[in-house]
Amino acid sequence: MVKTRFEKIIWTSRLWDQKRRYSRFEAWVDICRLLADSRGRVKVSYSELADRWRWPRATVSRFMKERVAEDDLELIHLSKDPTQASSYRIVT
Repeated sequence: MVKTRFEKIIWTSRLWDQKRRYSRFEAWVDICRLLADSRGRVKVSYSELADRWRWPRATVSRFMKERVAEDDLELIHLSKDPTQASSYRIVT
């Protein structure tokens, strides 16, 4: 995937990689980045996102459900087991 100069500057910045609690906007940008890097579909667990964003797992769950309800993301169930990672893709 070809990255723009802007993307290279942002994603390689030490500021982006700082250990911090992500804002809701930063979490959304991070999801979009993950999806862009994986060609529009990413398999990720709420626990992984909670660690990455420094959020409680319940907050991640609510945030992702909101994104699905707003038609920003599509949830693709890979397993009937709710503890397993789910796959998401961006809705265009």
